[in-house]
Amino acid sequence: PTHFANKLNNSEKRLARSLIKILRHAKPADPGISEDGYVNIDNLLKFQPFKKIKFNQELGLRIVAQDNKNRFSMINRNGKIMIRANQGHSVPTVKANKLLQPVLDPSEIPTVIHGSFFDKWSLILSSGGLNKMNRNHIHFTTGLPKDNEVISGMRRSAEIAIFIDTSKAMQMGIKFYISSNGVILSPGLGDTGTIPIACIDKVLNITGKQPTEIYDVIQYQALEANI
Repeated sequence: PTHFANKLNNSEKRLARSLIKILRHAKPADPGISEDGYVNIDNLLKFQPFKKIKFNQELGLRIVAQDNKNRFSMINRNGKIMIRANQGHSVPTVKANKLLQPVLDPSEIPTVIHGSFFDKWSLILSSGGLNKMNRNHIHFTTGLPKDNEVISGMRRSAEIAIFIDTSKAMQMGIKFYISSNGVILSPGLGDTGTIPIACIDKVLNITGKQPTEIYDVIQYQALEANI
C-alpha cells in the first residue's frame, strides 16, 4: 500500500524542487508537456535528478500530498499516471484555458494582491506597471502572507503588497484566471504582459506588525494625469 504520510527525506525534497522546475519551465518536447500542463511521469525518468532516485507513482503521490502550497495535481489519463504544476509556467504551449479557470466578473476576485520588494518598486513605477517577465502570467494572491487562507501566490518574505483594481483592469481588457490551488493569474496586456500603474489601487508596506500605506501610487497617478 502507498503511505502518503511517510515524510519526504532530504533527497526526495530536492527531487520535489527539481520536479516543480521541470513541470513549469522545461521545453515542452523534453518531458512532453501537454496544453493543460500534464506530463507522463515515465517521461521524467530521462532527467538526471529522477535517475538517482526512483521516481514512480507512489513517490509522486507523496510529493503531491505533502506539498503545503498545493502546487501539483496528479491524474490517471487513459491508464497513464500524469502530473502537472498547477501554475507558474513559462512554457508557451501550456494554455490558460486548458489549465486555469477564467474569471468572468471582478466580484469573483474582490481582493487581488501581488507581493514584491522595496528594491523592485521603483522598477515597477519606471516600467509602467507589473510585468509577467519570463512567465506566462503575473501571480497574485487573495490575502496577505499572515492570513490563514493564503496557500500560494506570494512569498512570505515579500515586503510590499500591491493591490489591484480588478474592475478597472478588466474594463481595459485584462484577463484574470484562478488556478486549482487558488492562485490568481493574469497575462497582462499585450506582448509585454503588463498591468498598468492605473490599475493599482494601493500599496502597503507589510514588513511591520501593522501594514502601512505607501502613497507613491497616488502621486504617480496624479502626475500621469497632468502629463
